[in-house]
Amino acid sequence: MLALFLALALPQQDVVVTAEREKAAKTVGRQVDAILPPLTMDQPVARFTDPVCAGVVGLSAKSGQAVIDRIGIVADDVGLSVGEPGCNPNLLVIVTQDGRAAVERILHRRAGVMAAQSRADYRRILGEPGGARGWVESEVRSRDGDRPQPGAPGEPPTLTVQGSSRLIPGFRRDIVSAVVIIDSAAAATRDTGQIADYAAMRALADARPGRAGQGRTILQIFAPGAGDDVPKTLTDTDRGILRGLYSGQGNVPWGMKRGSVVRAILDAGAK
Repeated sequence: MLALFLALALPQQDVVVTAEREKAAKTVGRQVDAILPPLTMDQPVARFTDPVCAGVVGLSAKSGQAVIDRIGIVADDVGLSVGEPGCNPNLLVIVTQDGRAAVERILHRRAGVMAAQSRADYRRILGEPGGARGWVESEVRSRDGDRPQPGAPGEPPTLTVQGSSRLIPGFRRDIVSAVVIIDSAAAATRDTGQIADYAAMRALADARPGRAGQGRTILQIFAPGAGDDVPKTLTDTDRGILRGLYSGQGNVPWGMKRGSVVRAILDAGAK
């Protein structure tokens, strides 16, 4: 009788466990969709491939170096190379009195820094709630990292790809630079570790705090009305997103990559 009881009970237990994980996966999936930029299912995510070289403007030399060092640790943790001291920054953190005014100055004086941003992107960046805003510049490269070649006069650039299929595209999207701008009044309420983790999450994942909604994430630290009850470092959700995004090849479409991100968060113990 005991053997019969176990034979009947164990499959049902497996079903319950599976159902609970599926329910958790749906909840985590909604959090991922809220944090990451909108993507079509056949579009690869944008990721850093060049060594990450962080630079900081607007903090003391000591605090700025602490932010740079911490960003390097986060980048290394997800398998990225980190630039040598003195490298040309491709991840810039700017702390300034008025972040929105800084975005406007960049657009009008150094438009190349926002070359890949559409008018809708520009409005979104300016309209981001809270004390910080940011964006990434990305370009399409071949699966192997080849860049587009200039076209003939009057013609668009061309990109030669190999090995493309209906399921796996022959191209990827590489982040070539990222900028995170933080209001100085907001930065004064957080320590350098929080500032660095926030900047890393925004830059490495192109995360969007304005859509983050429910769930614990480092992106909450500069949200409107954020107090002391915010994460002190990257959460399991944040780490799972970064590890999931940077696992595998860069040309995997979002429809397939999304599952890897969700599993990474679940495996990290995030709820």
